[in-house]
Amino acid sequence: MSKPDEFANGRVHAEVAVADSRVCFITNANLTGYAMERNIKAGIIVSGGPIPRALDEHLRALVNIRGVSPYEPLALPIPDAPSLRLV
Repeated sequence: MSKPDEFANGRVHAEVAVADSRVCFITNANLTGYAMERNIKAGIIVSGGPIPRALDEHLRALVNIRGVSPYEPLALPIPDAPSLRLV
């Protein structure tokens, strides 16, 4: 799918999170620790119904057309955490 030139460098600015297509969080707050602790913003949690599934499908469609990239958390070591071994 090609984009018209006027949209070629567009950006998605969305503050949403979806869990298991069953629960979503939609807000106008930036989803950073600082913003969540220091700024007063509004948001809603939607549990069940068609909205979480529709939002999940929309976000996955954007990933499929390379409109956005999926979030992949960094695997950073936790300081002073005990080492775990699988036995």
